[in-house]
Amino acid sequence: MVAVVGAGFGGLGVAYKLAQAGVRVHVYEGNPRAGGLAEGVPLEGGSHLKAGTLKSAPIERFYHHLFTSDSVFIETLKELGIENRLRFFPSTNGFWHKGRMYDISRPTGLLKFSALSVKDRIRLGAFILRARSRKDWHALDKISAREWVVCHAGENVYRVVWEPLLRAKFGDKADSISAAWLWSKIRLRSSSRKGWGRERLGYVQGGFDFVVQSLIRDIERHNGRFFWGRNVTEILPLSKGLRLVTAGRRQTYDAIVLTVAPEIASRVVHGLTLPEQARLGTIRHQANICIVLTLKESISSVYWLSVADTSFPFVAVIEHTRMIPREWYGGKHIVYLSRYTDPKDRWYTATDKEILDEIPRELRRIFPRFSAHFIEHSMISRARFAQPITSVGYAEHIPPLETSIPGLYLASMAQIYPIDRGTNYALKQGYETAEKVRKYLAR
Repeated sequence: MVAVVGAGFGGLGVAYKLAQAGVRVHVYEGNPRAGGLAEGVPLEGGSHLKAGTLKSAPIERFYHHLFTSDSVFIETLKELGIENRLRFFPSTNGFWHKGRMYDISRPTGLLKFSALSVKDRIRLGAFILRARSRKDWHALDKISAREWVVCHAGENVYRVVWEPLLRAKFGDKADSISAAWLWSKIRLRSSSRKGWGRERLGYVQGGFDFVVQSLIRDIERHNGRFFWGRNVTEILPLSKGLRLVTAGRRQTYDAIVLTVAPEIASRVVHGLTLPEQARLGTIRHQANICIVLTLKESISSVYWLSVADTSFPFVAVIEHTRMIPREWYGGKHIVYLSRYTDPKDRWYTATDKEILDEIPRELRRIFPRFSAHFIEHSMISRARFAQPITSVGYAEHIPPLETSIPGLYLASMAQIYPIDRGTNYALKQGYETAEKVRKYLAR
């Protein structure tokens, strides 16, 4: 019998493949709902309902979309028989710099990006093309994104384009972030773009929650069991097997898979070696606060607006219904505001009311017409372990999936570097971990 800790897409992926292989699986989730950062909730907020019972589709607490290269996720939809719910849409993208929005939906938009000189625009375009064509990332793990950009595109390109975005994501760690991480982001975004055309991004009709619920039903159909609202407090190695402890429950398992952040794993697991503990302790995360606004009218002309202004509290303004049909949400306009931050930052620790009181003033800096009266509903979500801080040399600190404790595995989003987070890679890692567990059980 195997326990999986965490019911995000990584944990669900592990449980899905093990259950299909005939392994008895128990899934423990500290929250009352599954999905992790892709957790779906009714548009108006409130309690969770199963997919298909809402008048409008659930919305993710944190923004999500798919790339055309997300082959593992797409194949999973086919296995579940719900591939007909996947839709790809042309995406529109903007870049906010010094009081002006530049349309960069197509690569040719760089030619009109007057915040840079013509020479720097050419250097930026050449840099992106070079990054897209590069296959190997290992050498880039040894240098910072800043060094890489400045070397190939110049100081001004870094200062205008990349530095504000890196600072908005990583704060004072921005200059130490590895070039491999930036390379991966450029490659991934480029994967959904054909030639000089627009990027195409995917979304599941019914929301990602529809996929989550489909996975849960399949796992339960294969005798898997879920324990909701159960935070795991201890994992102890025994002479035979592993003991998992939660409030009110102690159970012994042949194997356990943790899909939580390494920092949490280091706190709950007993018996790790000192080098393992040290490795887990080196991995740090930025937190994220994400605000979902249901509005009476549209505010942005693009789906994804990157904001290159560190005085603005959000790294991106994402008008979900600029890409996804509003009809799926009863005609509502839905906007995400995302801020990556240190968990001690005032935006992360402020009350919901304090945050909502500031939003109209901040949004008017970009959208002068915006008024508090536009807001019909709001939802604020916080994630403590949202973004691994992938500094230079991060590859050396990635924990392996298998720990020194027989039967204990760690599969978190901090381990898919240089790829940034994503549901596709959570499933991929979950499937790889399930295969390792299956082979371990067969010994």
